[in-house]
Amino acid sequence: MRIDRLKLWNFKKFDDALFQFHPKFTVLIGDNATGKTSILDALATLLGTYLLRSGIPAGRSGLTKDEARLLTTEKEDQVFLEPQKEVFVEADGLFREDPLSWKREIGDRGGAAKKLIATGISDRKRVSKGEDMDLPLLLYYGAGRLWSTHSKIKVGRPESRLAGYRNCLDPKSDHFLFEKWFKQLELAALQQRKTISALEAVRDAVMTCIPNAEHFYYDIANGQLMIRLQDTGLMPFNNLSDGYRNMVAMVADIAHRSSRLNPHLGIQVTKETSGVVLIDEIDRRWLNRKEAWDIALRAKERLERNDYGDFRAQITETASANGFWSVWMTVFNNDADMLRRLIEAFAGTCGDCFDAEYAPIVRPGGQC
Repeated sequence: MRIDRLKLWNFKKFDDALFQFHPKFTVLIGDNATGKTSILDALATLLGTYLLRSGIPAGRSGLTKDEARLLTTEKEDQVFLEPQKEVFVEADGLFREDPLSWKREIGDRGGAAKKLIATGISDRKRVSKGEDMDLPLLLYYGAGRLWSTHSKIKVGRPESRLAGYRNCLDPKSDHFLFEKWFKQLELAALQQRKTISALEAVRDAVMTCIPNAEHFYYDIANGQLMIRLQDTGLMPFNNLSDGYRNMVAMVADIAHRSSRLNPHLGIQVTKETSGVVLIDEIDRRWLNRKEAWDIALRAKERLERNDYGDFRAQITETASANGFWSVWMTVFNNDADMLRRLIEAFAGTCGDCFDAEYAPIVRPGGQC
């Protein structure tokens, strides 16, 4: 599923707006209160049309009266807000490679989106018959996802594949749903003494987004998710910084929902599942970290082809200017000379915390 064009008419702060999207990845950039979240809300409503009449609590099923644009007028020193009557959001895109256009209005029942609604009903019937068919991934992560979560979630007996759509378009986080699902599969893998492809697909996805991660699992004895990092060792998932936890939680949720919706895709599920993911407020520091990682990798590749002192000094200067010391230390973890240079270049780094080969010394209790 893909949305290529979005039209907003009297929706929230937009009177008449048209947006074109890249077929794979689009970033919305703008100042606060310019309408970025409103665009995502409109897209979420349009995506939710696929799940109309399903009974699944997806999060957004239609437009509400309070989303109508308010026309501000001033008469005789009085300010008036007039809600506009004609309000709609409209999209053009592709669904399973077929062109599709649909529209939603306040209080409607999907009359201008009959084709998409019918497709959703047909897909759910096929799922109920046990057919192996690809379902689209639909997700919306709001700006407050770390602090506003769904905690009253019950995961017990095996559920329908369609459970992967539960709260999928609600801006709140479903971290608890993921954790309970992951725990269930970890227990099943131990009990059955076999590898479960959905579990491994999610584990691989999580470890891919953290360069120095060595293992990610549910600790049954302690009752929580654990992650082992190359530099710092084993720690509870919830002890990660907000930036790490935010990114890992989203990746894990995307992977776990993909595995629930399309279990027939096996270990390739995270690569072969298609759909639309909306993210409000991506952590800019994570993007900067990814850029630093790419720069460090390119520098390492060039150094392997042309290894000389001046170039090593240049790499060190670049690292110092870009920051993200742990990224550079991880990329050059097998090069003692580069590790020494990086330790010396980054102000505040304690040299006594490293051995003769510039590897971190184990520090029980955090003391050097």
